Amino acid sequence: GGRGWLDAPIYECARAMRERVILTGFADEADLPALYSGATCLAFPSLYEGFGLPVLEGMACGTPVLTSNVSSLPEVAGDAALMVAPHSVEAIRAGLLALLEEDSAARAERQARGFAQAARFTWRSAAQRLRAIYAQLL
Repeated sequence: GGRGWLDAPIYECARAMRERVILTGFADEADLPALYSGATCLAFPSLYEGFGLPVLEGMACGTPVLTSNVSSLPEVAGDAALMVAPHSVEAIRAGLLALLEEDSAARAERQARGFAQAARFTWRSAAQRLRAIYAQLL
């Protein structure tokens, strides 16, 4: 994404880790599957989310996800993501290390849970649920 408020330390750290961190800026929607698929993990420790689509997008691409244990994210992530307290730098650090150090069997299990969780959310089912709500209201 774009630059944000008080982001200088984040960018400074990322520049120091040039070989391991790529700052893409805003990515075209068509490029997202390749970016997610090429990532070792997705870190999404958001404080406030209306839904959390990036979590599902990452899971659908087989990318292990670290996300917040608040807002809508626990429901979206189910048991497929590693959830942490978003205000705890230590929890985020420990969670990222855990994902980066997972053995291949644990990674495969997390990917399988991610594929299954992402499959639960489709645009078709969202439209059907919305239609049912409208019908109920009418």
